[in-house]
Amino acid sequence: MSTTELDILNIPISEPRRIMTEYSWTVYGVGGFGKSGLASRFPESLFYAFEAGQNALRARKLPISDWKEFKKHNANLVKAKKAGTTIPYRNFIIDTSDVAWKYCVQYVCKMNGWSHPSDAEWGKGWQACADEWFFEMDQLIKLGTEGSPCTVINILHDTEKEFKPKGKEKFNKTILNIPAGGRAVVYDKVDFVIHCSIETGKDSNGNYTEKRVMRFRDNGEVEAKSRLAYFPDTLEYGANADEAFENLLNAFNKAIIDEFGEADAPPPKKAVKAAKQKEEKKADDTSVTDTTKAKQEAEVKALKEKEEAKAKKAEADKLKKEAEVKAAKEDAEEAAEAQRMNTEEAKHQEIAALIAEMEGKSLDELRKEVEVKFMALYKSGAKTPQELMELVKEHTGKNRVTEIDDPEKAKNLLLVLND
Repeated sequence: MSTTELDILNIPISEPRRIMTEYSWTVYGVGGFGKSGLASRFPESLFYAFEAGQNALRARKLPISDWKEFKKHNANLVKAKKAGTTIPYRNFIIDTSDVAWKYCVQYVCKMNGWSHPSDAEWGKGWQACADEWFFEMDQLIKLGTEGSPCTVINILHDTEKEFKPKGKEKFNKTILNIPAGGRAVVYDKVDFVIHCSIETGKDSNGNYTEKRVMRFRDNGEVEAKSRLAYFPDTLEYGANADEAFENLLNAFNKAIIDEFGEADAPPPKKAVKAAKQKEEKKADDTSVTDTTKAKQEAEVKALKEKEEAKAKKAEADKLKKEAEVKAAKEDAEEAAEAQRMNTEEAKHQEIAALIAEMEGKSLDELRKEVEVKFMALYKSGAKTPQELMELVKEHTGKNRVTEIDDPEKAKNLLLVLND
């Protein structure tokens, strides 16, 4: 029997992940709710800011003006990981995914010479956009490891859509504001979809009240979802983003224990709850003797004390984990800053060496160096011929390398290609 056969016949049972920030999330809803603030509380996060709106946040933010720029940053992260560099991010926040999708569609159309994805037959244009989207998001997820996974957090707006089921009355439903191609990634493939809304009303004195609510389960009028069976349908956001993250974390930890039990215990099947209900029913039965009732009450009390002990342990474990996450985040920030400074210094030295090397070279020699660099970038897959020609035109004003007539422009082009 081969090793492959042995492996496939002995696949170990994997346990569910118990850390909230290792799950993927989509947060969508009305503007100004606090979606970005909530996402910013996830540890070791990086905002891909496709849309302005993070000015009031203390977070790592990377402004993105088009899909090509997004791809470049992703490629640099992949390159850094392959070189053995520790990636200081675990949660990549796409803010907002509806704007990112528009950039993705624009990029795919430009690369294929389309004015619109529908220009391709049989839906191939939309499929190309969906594939491009999936590939880039998948690269971010694969930056993680088994012990330290990476996730994507999508932030979107909501919209209302009219549905007309066959043979039934039409109805309106609040859904994600993104076309089907992008929806497959931001809804179908994520673990949690949170809808954020503001509920208004009046108190007993007739004063106006406002409450921010997060929904985690589809109710027919609003789409949402949760991978955990015992996660609550709704949670209050609270007074600020810190409180919202704490509410979310507490609900997640409780749902994990309710569904899978403690980390080191066998998976429960709501045994404690069922036993308690059974004993309470027996206690109400008048045919049960007083002695039996006393015994039942003692058993119920013991079960209650056991549940309280488990709850205290879970709270202690949560506080310990939060302290570990905080310490790890601080260490990662210090390491990232040191890495950034080292990288910048190395880059400055590399550029200075390149400039010195180019001094005194003739125009023909510079052209040949450009051609050699072109071939290396093409063979490595870093650039397409079309992208290389666009660089020539952008930095020299010429359509071909052989037409370059200015040594200084040739030097500038070489600096760009080595960046």
